[in-house]
Amino acid sequence: MASVACVPLRQIAWVFLRIGATGFGGPIALVSLIEHEACRRRAWLSPEEFQRSYVLCKLLPGPLAFQMALSVGRSSAGTLGGLVAGVGLILPSFLMMLGFAAWYSRGSLAPITVAFIEGMRVGSLAVIVESVAGMWRPYARDPVAAAFGAAALVLFLRFPHLEPLWIVGAGLVAVCGPRAVAGRVGCLASPALGLLWTHFKAGAVVFGTGLAVVPYLQAKVTAAGWLTHQQFLDGLALAQVTPGPITTLSAFIGYKVAGLTGGIAAAIGMYLPGVILVLGLLPWLLRRSEGSPWLQRFQRGALPAVIGCILGASLGLAPSALGSAFAAVLFAMLIVATWLLSPPGWLVIILGGVVWVAL
Repeated sequence: MASVACVPLRQIAWVFLRIGATGFGGPIALVSLIEHEACRRRAWLSPEEFQRSYVLCKLLPGPLAFQMALSVGRSSAGTLGGLVAGVGLILPSFLMMLGFAAWYSRGSLAPITVAFIEGMRVGSLAVIVESVAGMWRPYARDPVAAAFGAAALVLFLRFPHLEPLWIVGAGLVAVCGPRAVAGRVGCLASPALGLLWTHFKAGAVVFGTGLAVVPYLQAKVTAAGWLTHQQFLDGLALAQVTPGPITTLSAFIGYKVAGLTGGIAAAIGMYLPGVILVLGLLPWLLRRSEGSPWLQRFQRGALPAVIGCILGASLGLAPSALGSAFAAVLFAMLIVATWLLSPPGWLVIILGGVVWVAL
């Protein structure tokens, strides 16, 4: 491991604030920016150290880009450096999402704004579908992965509230066979505490990509009556057009439920599991896991299950976004454009809004 407590905290804060404010394109794009700054430009740690942390962060639950920020910051300046890096990465998009939520909650939006948001919903769904297809490509020729993904899709459609169980259970089945123990804990009564606990559970089961949090949150917040399917999809679209991790969707949900206090509580809940795991568990795993085969087996089951659950959530959100023939045609056009041109996701979402307003 690289020595720690050597990089000034102000330098770490500046680098990760800049990445968080300009990092469009999802977790892989954010991780690439972190690698460029930490390894190639500033040599805070070696490429080998970065890759080891990356593999383990992919296997640990939690938003990937946020966890890599924590890991790089900890390797560069100790535990406090990890916290500074993690907060720096999410702070710009967290503040943007609070602003969007306040604007969205005014309740009297201009007709052109309403039309723009409707188009963004369609674009958001197109981006999710394209992301699912991209995530599935590495598993396309793997029948075992296909079985895990299909089983998770079916189970999620039938029991969406148990989505974490399908993901972790798939990983355990891949490791040790068909044995797993299920359990579920109810939500707390206080809105802020309920938001914190719900998002804590979500942050504890996000494997590989922030989109993995969508199925769990969509099921929880709509069943609780916190947001409608339409409001959830609006928040998701706004989260996708802001830089930084998509998991700052938690700020939008929390603000809609309980104002600023709710937004802060939801964000703390979302990112606290990553802080605990990366700053507490990851250093030990880095020492003990090199060459461990069970981690690869767990990933082989868990990640296809994540993809199946995301696809199930997409099917659940589709009626809210595709409520008319025009919306369906726009969705098909955006899918084709995405496959042919590979534009960034945020541009697809904005394009959906522009086309809706123009036509």
